[in-house]
Amino acid sequence: MGSAWNSLPSRPIPGRANFSSKNFQYYGQLIINTIYDNKLAVGIVPSYLYNSYIFTDDTQYSFTFGTYITYYASRLLGFIFEWNPTVTGFRVETNPVAFGFELNTGGHFFKIVLTNSENLNSSQFLAGSRNSFNSGEWHIGFNITRLFSF
Repeated sequence: MGSAWNSLPSRPIPGRANFSSKNFQYYGQLIINTIYDNKLAVGIVPSYLYNSYIFTDDTQYSFTFGTYITYYASRLLGFIFEWNPTVTGFRVETNPVAFGFELNTGGHFFKIVLTNSENLNSSQFLAGSRNSFNSGEWHIGFNITRLFSF
């Protein structure tokens, strides 16, 4: 679960104050995953986004069904593919797609992906992408995760 406040939208919205309720988005996600033989990780991520498109006065919603696969070529290297199709509700233009790789350094996980989505924030990503998979408009994403043992 999460929320986002779009204080400075990419294009101004005439007559709307920064703290307008129309500039807030709320989302919920359920992550379900498993790994087979320590080689193939598969997951699904059903998600709901409230107020998907902030540039209109009508409140939109999106329900998406994200999927991902990671193939671990070794203990240190994995290859990632993600797809987040909109099942119902609002979508900008196309579904976000990403692929790349993950490096495990023994506590830190570095992920580098190419994606057709300009946005990495969940509330923006779930609404879809302006760029199609074949458009040639790709963006680089980079994530770092650290696992702690207690």
